[in-house]
Amino acid sequence: MLDNLFNGLREGYFLNERFNQAYTNDVTSSIIEYLLTVTTAQNLLDYKNGAYVINLEYDADLFFKNAFFPYKEIGDGLFNNKTISRPIVKGPTRPGRIDIGLTLADQTYYSHFASKHGIELKGINPTTELVIEDIDRLVESMENQLQDFENSIESCYSIFVKKLGGNVRLSKADSLMKAKNKFITELTSEISQKINFNSTHFEIFDKVFTIKSTNDYSDLSEEDLQELDSSEVGRDTKIIFGVVVKIFRK
Repeated sequence: MLDNLFNGLREGYFLNERFNQAYTNDVTSSIIEYLLTVTTAQNLLDYKNGAYVINLEYDADLFFKNAFFPYKEIGDGLFNNKTISRPIVKGPTRPGRIDIGLTLADQTYYSHFASKHGIELKGINPTTELVIEDIDRLVESMENQLQDFENSIESCYSIFVKKLGGNVRLSKADSLMKAKNKFITELTSEISQKINFNSTHFEIFDKVFTIKSTNDYSDLSEEDLQELDSSEVGRDTKIIFGVVVKIFRK
């Protein structure tokens, strides 16, 4: 799953970069999250040999309710008599949508597609507050329990692209990597402090997509360096990486 998510983020980011180069207006600022969602969904199509149904903009209330099988069959083991009951998912209706919901057809009840994985996706450099809001909702979906019924959600993910650097102060590759590691440490601390995990836990994964630093200009002659616009070079020194926050059961 992690490879699929990182590949989707990478492809979406570079697709957005190509749009930025092709158009002079700011058209891509409003579609970056859409691009990332589509490329990520495409990379999930073959996950587990295509066993899952990929639902884009999946209704959040359905994602919660479909975490429980629609019926529970209980037999006495002797005459195979069965009582069929329907679980009632209590609580308020959950507004909004899950960006990508992976569901799997239940073998017993073919008309029921059980929620298995939920993915919330933000664009480039989202605020920590928005990321935490998504994680909090995903944690709630996994920790929601009904008596005698098992929650079918196996794992959830909050994913986005992070860009650091890009100012007039030139940065070397090792400095950019330190900035990345500092960001991951701070995000880990924020999530731990602001979200109450009971039956679930989280882990943060990251993967560097590209680094452009002053090291890339080390082979230029002094004459070439003098011709460079320092502000342009400064904006070009940056690190781009994907971030995946995985939520799983303890």
